[in-house]
Amino acid sequence: MILNKKVGFVFSLLVLSVSARASSPAKSNGEFRFGVIDLRQVVTSVDEGLQAQKTLQAEVDKIKTQIKKQEEDFIAQQEKFTKQAALMKDSAKQQQQKQLQDSYIALEQSKMRAQTDLQQKEQEAFQTISVKASKLVGLVADEDKLTLVFDKTSGIVYVKPDMLVDITEKVITMYNNMTSKATVAAKDKLKTPVKQ
Repeated sequence: MILNKKVGFVFSLLVLSVSARASSPAKSNGEFRFGVIDLRQVVTSVDEGLQAQKTLQAEVDKIKTQIKKQEEDFIAQQEKFTKQAALMKDSAKQQQQKQLQDSYIALEQSKMRAQTDLQQKEQEAFQTISVKASKLVGLVADEDKLTLVFDKTSGIVYVKPDMLVDITEKVITMYNNMTSKATVAAKDKLKTPVKQ
């Protein structure tokens, strides 16, 4: 899978380079420069990102404490039930088992909710920083005369605007034409009687 991503990345780079060379005005030196950045590292290393991490860690610690308390309460309920189960009537035993089951479900739901909440808070905290950093990538790219800047983990972050050629519609048309021709050929094969 990693190899496929790398091959795809290199292929994308090659296609963009060829497209840019073919469609852009001639440059004086004919050179295209590509930059690379680890945007995730930028986002987590800037002062604002470090502060966001501290805030998130405090939230994680708080939630861990709450979850640990719920787990301890559940274990205590479970141990109490185990000790008393032999002396209980069947109806009381079933009621206690139901309460234990409900407590376990509530505990698991709390864990899932906490994880979802933390992921959302992390995304919100780093999204603002990421947007600001992406704008700075464009400034640095212009300053360093870079044509494209790739994020090491997610792809293109910046493309010099005059280097873009949107080929979306052309690919859609070609794909549909190819599919139409293949469909017609398949229908023709179906119409041709099979010789035995």
